[in-house]
Amino acid sequence: MRAWGIRGSRTRVRRATAALSVAALVAGMFGIAGVVMAPTEAQAAAPVSPRMAPGNPGTPSDPSVLFEEDFENVSGTAPVGLAAYTGADGQRYTADAVWLQNCNGQIVNFNISYTNQGNCGSAVSSANLRQLTYALGVHSDATDPNANDAVAAYTEGNPGANAVQFATVDPIPLASASGRFLTFSVDTAAKNCQVSPPLYQFSFVSEAGTATPVGGQLNACTSSETVPAPAVGGVAAADVSVGTYTSNGSVLFDGASLGIRMVNANGSGVGNDAAFDNIRVLDVTPQLDKSFSPTSLYVGGSSTLTFTVTNTSELAAKAGWSFTDALPTGLTVAAQPNIGGTCDADTTAAPGASSISIADGNLAAGQASCTITVDVTSTTAAAYVNGPDNVTTVGLNQPGEAPVEFREQPAFSCTSNAPGLLYQNIPGSVSTIDLVTGEYETQPNIFPRNINATGFNILDGYVYGYTTTTEPYEMVRVGPDGSVQSLGQVPGIETTFHVGDVDADGHYWVANTTEWYEIDLVPGSPTYRTVIDSGALTFPTGVPAIADWAAVPGGGDYLYSVGTAAGGTGVLVRFNLDTHTLENVGSLDVPISAVGAVYADADGFLYSSSNADGRINRIDIQDVTATLFAEGPASAQNDGARCASSPILLDFGDAPDSYGTTLAADGPRHGIQGLAAGGATAPLMLGGSVDSETDGAPSA
Repeated sequence: MRAWGIRGSRTRVRRATAALSVAALVAGMFGIAGVVMAPTEAQAAAPVSPRMAPGNPGTPSDPSVLFEEDFENVSGTAPVGLAAYTGADGQRYTADAVWLQNCNGQIVNFNISYTNQGNCGSAVSSANLRQLTYALGVHSDATDPNANDAVAAYTEGNPGANAVQFATVDPIPLASASGRFLTFSVDTAAKNCQVSPPLYQFSFVSEAGTATPVGGQLNACTSSETVPAPAVGGVAAADVSVGTYTSNGSVLFDGASLGIRMVNANGSGVGNDAAFDNIRVLDVTPQLDKSFSPTSLYVGGSSTLTFTVTNTSELAAKAGWSFTDALPTGLTVAAQPNIGGTCDADTTAAPGASSISIADGNLAAGQASCTITVDVTSTTAAAYVNGPDNVTTVGLNQPGEAPVEFREQPAFSCTSNAPGLLYQNIPGSVSTIDLVTGEYETQPNIFPRNINATGFNILDGYVYGYTTTTEPYEMVRVGPDGSVQSLGQVPGIETTFHVGDVDADGHYWVANTTEWYEIDLVPGSPTYRTVIDSGALTFPTGVPAIADWAAVPGGGDYLYSVGTAAGGTGVLVRFNLDTHTLENVGSLDVPISAVGAVYADADGFLYSSSNADGRINRIDIQDVTATLFAEGPASAQNDGARCASSPILLDFGDAPDSYGTTLAADGPRHGIQGLAAGGATAPLMLGGSVDSETDGAPSA
């Protein structure tokens, strides 16, 4: 069987929270060197804390008592030497010989006549023992303080420093204590503190006989509480210093039993007069809790999994706890884990991993709780429960259940005459624009931040974009109902973009004024939502600034955009996907003010939307010409997206040229609603069939 001891930790920055009041056994205790002491009368009235259980993260619970010795298994009519005493459960105790003689190591109470001196050399020393045990009875709220038995010493000689004053003879059996934090608590009473105080050091002794100190040294005279003890024999009434001391340290225990040893560092026979009672071994194992936020989100989003480690109410230091959380099948660590929190611990959470491991965790003395946060995600719509069976702990109590649900986000349909989607403003809004008529409907406040660099991914039917204005800049996914799912930061990207589109291969191309990135958005790809390539973006002479680009069907390996030359004339610009350079394709020979959004259709046309006036021009990227197509909304802080595989099906009023039939002549036209690409009928038409066309035909 493994020996136990204090497990090592690394030196790291600790973030300690304020100590909370303690309840029940050690209610309201406050820290001193090596120990925490009993409460004042006002503190003792504080509400009782709950026992250790999940569900109260950040609120310390009371320790549980694993072992207690009150030295009451005696007749109470005569002094009993410590080595001659047997506890109610058969436990025996001992000490070094110097602490078993010369008025030391006697179990007495106030009712036993001081003239029954036991091993005391004088009646005065014997009387002082009675005052000490009486004071402990009052302090512990004994029904009859006069009958309270305790181990007392009124040194009549020099015992010598660091001699053992108390020790268990046989190991104390402790069921289910392996992998748990243990500490001690003891009641003490002391006299002659102005001369020299007792200096106790408690240790736990392993099955192999190794003694490990628990916390620091205990000065039995540091309590601010005193009890007036009545006169006895020739000893006048006196105030006795009393206190309940709980160690500010603990031991991470492995084993089925342990021993207790207390040495006194004060070796003087002058002063050093005290009694102790109610020695307890406490289970002070911290509580682990976990929770998700948000608890309901769309597939692919990230939920923050928070682990809270909460100390017990004595707030002793806990060094060396650890745990591993095996995530439910279907949950994984997000591509950007965003590991955080306040705990002094080592966290391992690799992107895509199915488990999270925490090692070398530490709670400092006085620290109430700490947290560890990791972002997790799922590619499968399901409800997950991360419960106690998922967690393997050392030095922590098991958590309760933490639920999270990932839902399918509605996707866009890519039918004919799909609208242009114009994202703009802060908070973010989206306008659905009929590119034929310019009519639009705006859904405001879909997201608290501006969404830019938008692009439609034909592989999954979602619009992707990037947040701007405030850090951290994150990728988002937008559905047709205006739902926005944050996808977190893309690993390796800490900037934002105002130019973006997704090509037919599911690659998301984004840019700002200085750099471009290619991001994998192919569903199921092993590199999904990671950077494929990136580089510097430069603007050669003659290439104006751009604010959006689009992948145009039939346009080759390019992303197309429209800039504005110095004189206000529109310029067709494209980004070469092979050489990653911007090219001036040519002048469009018509005035086009600053363009913030562009769209594409299945027939190979590019559409530009001007910010100031909302004019939508249709651009033939082969002929490098632009024609006014519709009057849409003005916009700012904007970007456009559209399903590029959706054709814009038009019916022109075919008539002689003198009627102004063509688009260039702003001829009459309408979109054909409900006409499938290649079809000949629509829900609303005159005649037996209808055909679509990209321009009017005067000769028809």
